[in-house]
Amino acid sequence: MMKKLVFPVILIWSRLVFSQDTLALQQCIDASKKNEMMYATENRTLRQADLNIKYNKWSLLPSLTGNTSFNTSFGRRVDPFTNTFATNTVNSQSFGLNTSVPVFNGFNFIYSRNKLAIEKQKNELSLKQKLNANSIKIIELYIELCKVQLQKDLAVTRIEKYKQIQVIQKSLLKGGKINSMDTLKSFNSLLTEESNLLNFENQLNQKAIDLNYLIGLPLTSKYAYQFQSIKACKEEIEFSESFDLENLNIETNALQEQLGIDRSRILPSLSISGSIGTGYSTNNKDYTTPNNPTLPYSEQINTNLYEGIGVNLSIPIFNKGTYLKARQLSELSKTEFEQRKQLKELEIEKRKLQNKSQQNYLISEITQLTSVTKNLRTIYEKSLLIYKEGKLTYREVETAFLEWQVKLIDMKMKELDLELLKLYYK
Repeated sequence: MMKKLVFPVILIWSRLVFSQDTLALQQCIDASKKNEMMYATENRTLRQADLNIKYNKWSLLPSLTGNTSFNTSFGRRVDPFTNTFATNTVNSQSFGLNTSVPVFNGFNFIYSRNKLAIEKQKNELSLKQKLNANSIKIIELYIELCKVQLQKDLAVTRIEKYKQIQVIQKSLLKGGKINSMDTLKSFNSLLTEESNLLNFENQLNQKAIDLNYLIGLPLTSKYAYQFQSIKACKEEIEFSESFDLENLNIETNALQEQLGIDRSRILPSLSISGSIGTGYSTNNKDYTTPNNPTLPYSEQINTNLYEGIGVNLSIPIFNKGTYLKARQLSELSKTEFEQRKQLKELEIEKRKLQNKSQQNYLISEITQLTSVTKNLRTIYEKSLLIYKEGKLTYREVETAFLEWQVKLIDMKMKELDLELLKLYYK
């Protein structure tokens, strides 16, 4: 009695929960893209690339450094402020500013800027690849949810069918056309389907938690999942080899820019520098005054002021073959990248052909299974009519029923698998 009460309650609760809201596949993918927790590393590296590009422009600005020093000297030495020998303890201070600006550095700035832009492209590709991988996870999980939900619905249908059979059996039992063994068999099948229903409910809950985690919804959220939303999904899924190919193209460009940076190191560089400063020394004395006192601090600061400007030209003469080695290594890497790109293009073409072949196979299978399922349903319905007349055994009716259900499930599963394949290169 308790068993009979529990399962209707479960069915009613399940239908109420899953009829509240429907979650489409495209909604899941869109929600996943907004779930920044999943892409924290990729977003950080992308913002870091923006900062590197922004502050690389600052390298063109002049550098400005300040310096100050406080010194105590002992013994014989030349005082830089008086250009005379000092033999006693001398305390001195100096203050200054230095600036330098590069005028030409072998186009190093241009190559470095281009390489930073390429690094940003790599980071953008990494984010795009992670988004694509998560979209695949969500699609596969959504299809699994649709499969389990379909099996749950079919289990509910089978339970209803077994209940209908039991009603028929009660009538046949009263008429003496069957014995009570048939009712026990159908009741046992009913219990098996109720157990299957519990299992499907548990699978739905487990997979729903996984999906909620990926798309950033509360883990306990409950939704219904639509098979039709898979067909309506506009997301274009790419094979992983496509990202590998794009990454190889980026690496080839980065290789060229790195070679430019290496070449800039063997070209002359030109920079302009300037300096200004002053200082104070206890050895700087006033020899026009008795006892030769040290000149006042403010007077020394004003009179010791100096300025300077310089042009620095650096011409590399011999770099031990560093650039020649870099160029030859670059050529080797280019050859490798070209071969790897050709291989990836071949792998993509192979995946496309396999995908198309599998689609054609599934379409043929679904067409055939549709006809078989229709025939098996007719066989079951006619077997049930004959069973009502007492001309068939229950086992024959149940066999016809289960054959129809097995083929129906097989057909529905293949339809979902076909929709997954269609999402690649839509």
